[in-house]
Amino acid sequence: MILLGNKQLHYNGGLLGVSADVVLTETPPRACITLRGVPVGGLLTGGATYDRDYNVQLDGDLERKLSRLRVSILSVKPSVDFHSVFVVVRLPFFLGRHNITLSLTHASSTPRR
Repeated sequence: MILLGNKQLHYNGGLLGVSADVVLTETPPRACITLRGVPVGGLLTGGATYDRDYNVQLDGDLERKLSRLRVSILSVKPSVDFHSVFVVVRLPFFLGRHNITLSLTHASSTPRR
């Protein structure tokens, strides 16, 4: 996979009045997602899993909430050095597809159990 040990990578970015904070972990391969802004109703949180090819599977609750907003995640790819994560989303109505760049803010390690 992409990360070493129990390292967590923290990313943030935004688009059209919505800020995104994402924490990626390898063990287990998870993303913890927080979206803030008026377009998402204030605060929206959830999680997702991903595989070696960065195919993302949103948790049911987050997927339902984004679906209600008519937002879908089309692709997620990290940069080679993992300093950025590139997300392609489809927004409702005439807004169409958009690219969002999430930038690495910091990395941390979690204790092993």
